[in-house]
Amino acid sequence: MGKLTVDQPTKLNLEQNIWSFLTAPDPSYSAPVDAPVYSTEAMLAEIRDKIKARGTLGIRGLARMFKILDKNGNK
Repeated sequence: MGKLTVDQPTKLNLEQNIWSFLTAPDPSYSAPVDAPVYSTEAMLAEIRDKIKARGTLGIRGLARMFKILDKNGNK
């Protein structure tokens, strides 16, 4: 509805701020999540490939990201 809240008058109370939690009726609905397992070498190779695919823009973007993360300037 876009109403202003009392505790934070600048934050709008929109639909994305409304949460609901749903549970399954019984445990048979659950399924294990199979997350991929990476070795250190495979992960670094994937990161290198993605940076190389973007060319110089990938390296510049990475440098920019590190500069943003370095808030106190100690590198």
